[in-house]
Amino acid sequence: MGTNGGFTKAGLLEAAAAAAGSVIGLTFVVFGFLTTKCAYNVALKQLVVIPISTLAGLGGSVIDSLSGATLQFSGFCTVRNKVR
Repeated sequence: MGTNGGFTKAGLLEAAAAAAGSVIGLTFVVFGFLTTKCAYNVALKQLVVIPISTLAGLGGSVIDSLSGATLQFSGFCTVRNKVR
């Protein structure tokens, strides 16, 4: 368990959320190529979904960190001597 709203440059560079978003976008594109019957140039336009989903994953992670830092309760537990 980390700190509520933990937000670091290293966390952004790790980019697990961005990787997950790109996998979702890539899955969409692959299934689109396999299941639709459209012109090749139209199908290639679907590739724009990959960077959009990557940015959406990263953006969601940033929003989660910011909301955790500003809205989530943090208090000190005297029994465990830890911030909760």
